[in-house]
Amino acid sequence: MQILTIDPGYSRMGLAIGNSLGKLVKYDLIETPSRLLFEKRLWTVFQALEKVIIENSVGLIAYEEPGKLFGNNSLLVPQVIGCINLLVAKYDLKCIKYSPKEIKLSVTGKGTADKTLIEERALQHFGIDRKKFKLDFGDAKDDVADAIAVLICYLSKLAITSAA
Repeated sequence: MQILTIDPGYSRMGLAIGNSLGKLVKYDLIETPSRLLFEKRLWTVFQALEKVIIENSVGLIAYEEPGKLFGNNSLLVPQVIGCINLLVAKYDLKCIKYSPKEIKLSVTGKGTADKTLIEERALQHFGIDRKKFKLDFGDAKDDVADAIAVLICYLSKLAITSAA
């Protein structure tokens, strides 16, 4: 079974795919053009996520629940999560949600870690070259690193459950 982990967003959405053996299979980014109406951006996100689910035989989705949202994000990001939940229902997938604090604790050992430390530890965990990662994703590197961090959180909680 493949696990799809997501850092939800409507402008940029980080994705990571892992397997039940604890391996990072791939990571990517969904971006939507700002010139599109929000409804079209949602549709773009929905279609892109659906394609990822089908092409990668995803059986479980895990995502980061929004922390404190301000301005438009407080209304728009929850709608993106609605798209994720519709796909979970459509494909009868398992779904797990993690708080930002849970993810930070799993990845860094600190519930108040900043983005730089999360990125550093997430990339280090899977042996990803940081310079290449920054070249590949530029300003969107935080979104993709956060999705990788969600995968680490899932895998660490799976290991704890399996050990019990």
